[in-house]
Amino acid sequence: MAELAGLTDLLVLASDEFVPPDDWRSQIALPVGILFLFGGVFMLLRSNLGTRRAYLVQATAFFGFMLFMSLFWAFGAPGVPPFSGPQNLPGQPLDYYQPQWVAFAEDSRVAERPEYDVALDHPDGWTETPPEAVDEDLLEAAQEDIVDFFSSEEGGERVGETWVPNVEETPILFAVADNDRPMVAIEFVEADAVGEVADPDNTFMTFAYYDAGFLLLPSLVFVILSAAGLLLHLLLLGWDERQERREIEEDLSESRPEEEKVPVGV
Repeated sequence: MAELAGLTDLLVLASDEFVPPDDWRSQIALPVGILFLFGGVFMLLRSNLGTRRAYLVQATAFFGFMLFMSLFWAFGAPGVPPFSGPQNLPGQPLDYYQPQWVAFAEDSRVAERPEYDVALDHPDGWTETPPEAVDEDLLEAAQEDIVDFFSSEEGGERVGETWVPNVEETPILFAVADNDRPMVAIEFVEADAVGEVADPDNTFMTFAYYDAGFLLLPSLVFVILSAAGLLLHLLLLGWDERQERREIEEDLSESRPEEEKVPVGV
């Protein structure tokens, strides 16, 4: 009963998000799950097929399952939207391949890059007509992403969270970078809690380019790895079966008694 009570406490903590990622229980959750899931199946197969054949059968089944699963992740299925699998690769931020606006200032290194140096010529080369790819929702997302970045420590906290576009004085302008990414130039002004301009002289010019991301890539990596693993283990499983068949035939030929030779004419 004590073990059951402890398990219940862990479930409650996990559901309430009280177990941080660096907690020892979080660190051992995945290894323990793999040990019980794969280890139990492997031991069952090993008792019937032997160590080598058990591994090949389990690995073939696993990579076959992962191939179908990753295809669903990448391209979707009835009731399953595409890009519903992993969103990043190991060591990358969760939003690494997500569509997002990347904000930067005129004095940043991003503005000095050849593909985005149109920001240095602002307002020359810019227009009030947005590119076809930029609709109203995307423009609103650009404003939110710019404020989120420049109000954070990473962006130098150059604006506050309540700052708003200064469209009455400076219109929002658009351009297309040399790499065909849409760009936007928005001047922000300090505002109060209700969105009214608090200090018209306190403004900050910002720029951003739109990165459409590549949500397909993480799932596509799983598709390629799963297909390669399935093909490899299918070949190894076929080789192992042929090897076993040859060993059985050799044992049978050695155990078969030699026929008694009879002289000709007898």
